[in-house]
Amino acid sequence: MCSKTNRLKEKDEGIFSIKELFEKEIELKVPLYQRKYAWGKKELDQLFCDIYGQMKGGVEEYFIGTLVIFKKGSLYDIVDGQQRVTTLLLILLTLKENSIKRKLRLRYAARESIEKIFESNLEKLDLEECKEITINKNIIENLLNSLDEEDRQKFNEYFLKKVKLVVTILPGNTDVNKYFEIMNTRGKQLELHEILKARFLSGIEEDNKNRFSILWDICADMDTHVSKKIKDCKSINIKEYSQILDFNASGKENTNKKSLRKILGSIDENLNNTKENQKAEVDENEGKYKSIINFPNFLCIVRKILEKTSKDNISLDDKNLLKNFEDKLKLDGNKFILDLLNYRLLFDSFIIRREEKKDWVLKKCIQENNKSYGYRNTFSNNEDNEDKSSKKIRQLQGMLQVSFSTQTYKNWLYEVLKFLGEKSVDIKDVKELSQNLVSDNEKTFYIKLKEIAKEAILSNDVLKDKLNNGVRTPHSIFHLLDYIIWEKTVESEFKEYKELLGVEEEFKSSLKKFRFMYCNSIEHVYPQSEKINDNFGNLCLITKEFNSSLSDSSYKSKKAKFEEYLKHQESFASLKQAIIFSMRVNKDEWTEEYIKIHEEKMIKLLKEF
Repeated sequence: MCSKTNRLKEKDEGIFSIKELFEKEIELKVPLYQRKYAWGKKELDQLFCDIYGQMKGGVEEYFIGTLVIFKKGSLYDIVDGQQRVTTLLLILLTLKENSIKRKLRLRYAARESIEKIFESNLEKLDLEECKEITINKNIIENLLNSLDEEDRQKFNEYFLKKVKLVVTILPGNTDVNKYFEIMNTRGKQLELHEILKARFLSGIEEDNKNRFSILWDICADMDTHVSKKIKDCKSINIKEYSQILDFNASGKENTNKKSLRKILGSIDENLNNTKENQKAEVDENEGKYKSIINFPNFLCIVRKILEKTSKDNISLDDKNLLKNFEDKLKLDGNKFILDLLNYRLLFDSFIIRREEKKDWVLKKCIQENNKSYGYRNTFSNNEDNEDKSSKKIRQLQGMLQVSFSTQTYKNWLYEVLKFLGEKSVDIKDVKELSQNLVSDNEKTFYIKLKEIAKEAILSNDVLKDKLNNGVRTPHSIFHLLDYIIWEKTVESEFKEYKELLGVEEEFKSSLKKFRFMYCNSIEHVYPQSEKINDNFGNLCLITKEFNSSLSDSSYKSKKAKFEEYLKHQESFASLKQAIIFSMRVNKDEWTEEYIKIHEEKMIKLLKEF
């Protein structure tokens, strides 16, 4: 009899080495709905090369995927991972040198012949009965025999102790067939944040594992506001969560004086499954507003914010996600999930999203009449009306996003969320926080965003050293300048900014269609083919498609194309370009004199920011 500790229990869900998994006293069954074992030479070659490559590269742990199982009587049905675990067992039995005492048993609902082969440790192979097993065993032997004796011993040790799987045990009330269908439809390689989740789960007490898992998955869906997800979730009861939103249509003041942290900390840990079969209400806006960052990089940002002493050691590149959390895993996972939820709430309420094929939006999710969900501008209860302060905050963030568009190293977003976290400590609810951030006395959020933009874009003497570099001029300078131009025009009448910018009446029509867009092409207004001129006054940042249509045309021709372009487009990307084509120039000729005049006006705006 094996000891009780070798039996697989629900609390054993987590990360296992090959040795640890196969020494567990457990019977896994491949159910009837699973496809037959289908891995062949291509998959085996890839797996072997991957493991061998990680071993030679000195990688401490190599994760090869998940094993998802569901307890059914005394057995565990394999829901996902049967191809992988069958192959691992085949490799294990082919490695004659392995020293483990295998207790794991693999059953097949439809093919007892494979069971017998594995139970005989591959000694009773039958080519007719199990052709794929026989062929794969020979492939594995040939791969192992290609190694010299030293590498084979190292491979054996690495395979047993360093190759790892994440084992997930599904809750007893899971619709396994539906889950299997989804897994096969969306099947993909295990991601780093899934490994991180499993590591956290391995250190959390049994009673809180399900709660942690649910909240983690809610936070991982970056395109959906967490407030809606939590209220839709029928398997967890979070009674007081709505108090931190307080975005009801009536606008009544929240009389509950609990702090944001206290309310988040009061999440009910008891599960409530009474409505689990109730269909969630269809949300026509589901996925309409896209997040500017993915979940792994959001985790990196939260991790860095929470770091008290060595922030420089925390990378904002998700490739370093597991390394970032090495020390964090020693802390309380239950506290971390609340920190994560807190910053997701702040992100959802105060960080822009991209409306599909349209402009940037800054919206909150509210539940109306205790029934349907709607989206309203964050700093008001109106869906469409937006005051000047709100517009500036949205436009500043849009400018920063297009300037630093990569998912990784999003330092501006880190600074913004850190600031919001600090501001929310003593705040009673998100409504109060939003009021404080745009109050007439402080305009705190707007001022902070300007500081972040200035530090990110105009530091290191950029105006002195990097303006006249042609296509090498930093794109962020153009985006910031467009924001400054936009802000100046929003705050003044045309006659006031006409002189400031040097524009004529045509500029008005351009202004109405402007929005921040991802641009990757610097246009020389004075054609390079005529005379190379990298002066900042001669440059503008536009979309690659529009730039290609301009080619090396004359100023007059480009101006005509620009005006025609505006007639047929809902939006365009460069106010600096609009100014250039709205200036009154003699004989429609763009000369060095006009380039210099324009440059001086633009640099003046940048210096005054």
